Formats: sequence, C-alpha cells, structure tokens
Amino acid sequence: MSDELPKGWATVSFMEVFDIQGGTQPPKKLFKYTPANGYIRLLQIRDFGEKPVPTYIPLKSNLKTCGKDDILIGRYGASVGRICTDMEGAYNVALTKVIISKPIKRRYVFHLLQAPCFQMPILDIERSAQDGFNKEDLAEIQVPIAPLTEQRHIVAKLDRLLPKVQTSQKRLERISRILKRFRQSVIAAACSGDFDLIPLSNLGTVSGGLTKNSKRDSLTIQMPYLRVANVYANELRLEEIKFIGVAKSEIQRTLLHLNDLLIVEGNGSLDQIGRVAIWDGSIPDCLHQNHLIKFRSSNKVLSQFILLWMMSPQGRGKIQEVASSTTGLHTLSISKIENLQIPLPSLSQQQEIVRRVESLFKLADQIEARYQKAKASVDKLTQSILAKAFRGELVPQDPNDKPASVLLEKIKIEREKQRPSEKTKRPPIKKKKEVANG
Repeated sequence: MSDELPKGWATVSFMEVFDIQGGTQPPKKLFKYTPANGYIRLLQIRDFGEKPVPTYIPLKSNLKTCGKDDILIGRYGASVGRICTDMEGAYNVALTKVIISKPIKRRYVFHLLQAPCFQMPILDIERSAQDGFNKEDLAEIQVPIAPLTEQRHIVAKLDRLLPKVQTSQKRLERISRILKRFRQSVIAAACSGDFDLIPLSNLGTVSGGLTKNSKRDSLTIQMPYLRVANVYANELRLEEIKFIGVAKSEIQRTLLHLNDLLIVEGNGSLDQIGRVAIWDGSIPDCLHQNHLIKFRSSNKVLSQFILLWMMSPQGRGKIQEVASSTTGLHTLSISKIENLQIPLPSLSQQQEIVRRVESLFKLADQIEARYQKAKASVDKLTQSILAKAFRGELVPQDPNDKPASVLLEKIKIEREKQRPSEKTKRPPIKKKKEVANG
C-alpha cells in the first residue's frame, strides 16, 4: 500500500498506533431495563441500530466504559468490523474500544476504520463466531496514516460529503415505501366494489396437501413438492425444492395445476397467516404439503382476481378474523377458507380489474428496477469516497506538511515512556529464610 500513497504518508500496523480494550459481560440476572440509582447503561451492538434495547447493570469498578467520543468495533458474527460511536456507558464483550495515540485525530480514525483498507482485512480474519478478533489479528492489518494537517483536511471533506450521501440514501428509501403503499392502494381500489358475497367453496375447490412423515422415505415414487418456505405474498421462491415420497393414489389430489392458489395455513405472526401466491407451472408434476391449502377456481372466477382479494386490506382482514390462535400459532383450515365470503363482479369485470392492476404493477416494477439500480450506485458511493480519501486522492496534497513519519516517531517515543521497564516488570526475588540448626 505504501507505494501507492502520496509523499509524506506512511503505512503502519494497526497496533503500532492504536490499541484495543475488550468489554465485560455481566450476568443477565443483574440486568434492569429501566434506569436506576447505582446502575449504568450496558451498550450492546443492537443499541447502535434502529431498535435499541436499553439495558442497565450495577456500576462496579471492573466495568469497561466509554464516552460519546470513543470508537467501538464490533467483534463477532455479522457485526464484526461494525464501527460504533456517540454513546456512553459500559460496553459488553461483543464490542472493543479503540485506544488512539495522540495526536492522531479521532474523526480521522472514525472514517479510516470504515474504509475498505480496514474493513476488507478485518472481515477476512478467520476466527470462530465466538472468539472474534484479538490484538494479534489487528497487528496484521496495515493502515495508512496521513500527515497531521492532511488528516484535518480529509476529515473536513468527509464530514461534508458523507452526510450528503446518507441524505440521498434516505430519499431513495422513501421511494421503496411509496411503491409499497402504491401497490396496496391499487389492490384496495380494485377490490372495493359493492358486489354480491359468495362463499369461496362455490367458486372452486379447496383442498389440503401431503402430510410429511418418516414413512414416506421408503415409498418408491418421489416427487417435488412445495412447502411454506416456497410461498410468500404474491411470490414463489423456488430456489430450494425438496422431494417427498407419495402413494400413487395421492398424486391426483395434491398435484398442482397452472393458476392454482396456494395459501399458507399457519404462522406465528398474524401478519403472515394466509399469505398467498399463484402457481406458475414452472416445475412439472409438482405437489404441495398439507401446510399449504390449495384453491382451484371454476369457470365462474379468475384465480388472479381471488389472489388480489386475498391480498387486499378487505381480504386480509377477513382471513385474520377467522384465523384461530393456539399457543401463539395462528391457523387456518380448509373449512375456514371455503367459508370466506368473496365479493364477486362479473367475469368481464374481473378480467378488466386484473388487467388494470397488472398494468399498474408493471409500471411500479419498472420504477422499482430503476430505484434498485440507483440504490446500488449510492450504496457503493460511501466506500468509494472513503477509499479515495485514504489513498490520498480526496484532497490536494501540501508539500509543506510535516510527514507522517514525524508523527509516528512522536507516538513511538511516547509509547516507550509509558511502557514499564524490565526492572519493574520482574517480580522481586524472595530470599529463602535461613533455618537455624538446632
């Protein structure tokens, strides 16, 4: 890396200019979830996200604490390398505090640790999810140090640019929410007419699927089948398809036909109960399990119209109303689906409703594709800016700046002063007591 850096910069091992201090993990029995006298906030990774869970522990001298200006690094699992700051309290073992050698600028370090030059190697550390990284791991990471004046210029530039990127990201996120509300409004409008109510059982056939058990492994006929994991709201996820043993007599009843509706029978979340998708026929001779209820329409109704109604606020309300709950699991049954009262327009009206909805959804899909492309570009922008900053390409170089080597030499001297001498490190030698001869 040093060959690519501007004159006056230096590349050093992380541990040459920084140190880390791991956190502590008090037992959960000491936790409180409201502030109390003699307690301190315990900071965990989740507290730096959108859904913090404030936790408080007894204030003791052995706790590792941080202030709002301190920088913490996530040590484990999916949060490894995550940079956290702007909170004070004690911090747990999933976080480690960065000790910064003076006079390196804290904001320079904050940005540096989020740049690819640090993030890429820390994510490549081969350690178990439980162990996290340690000082030896960080000692292998090389980081660029700019001259002190340039550190200030880089920080000033990044502090201007990165908030603009974040603002763009937030504005783009609004597009996704707007499109979601748009689709919901279209479906609600499509199913808002005043039509006669008809039980679903009068409009087609409702049936269950195959019950999975160990006896099926020995059956000769093995066929692909759909599970709850394959069916989402107006979406089939067919990346993982499993096979099941089936008796010949079961095939006709559980075989999927084009435009069959698949309805999720049970779920722990009321929002997910009865989610429905339409079968597209992409897997030949495919069956379905009993946790998916199947509806096959007659010539009185379009499956696509029933799909829209079941996804509409009106339909969702009716489905949730009939879903029973046992120990937190919301369930439907064949009879409950059969008895759903469906407002039924004429077949020609159904066709026009479906056509208009599909046309509007196609427009929304086109906008979403453009949104996803724009989002991908903006999401890469932060890392691109940080990469340029720590290659010395973001701000002009000043040949009159004192080189980083001067700064590093001061840090080295200061560290030598703070390091205990060999004499103080060694414990005093204890003399053996002389035993008098008696």
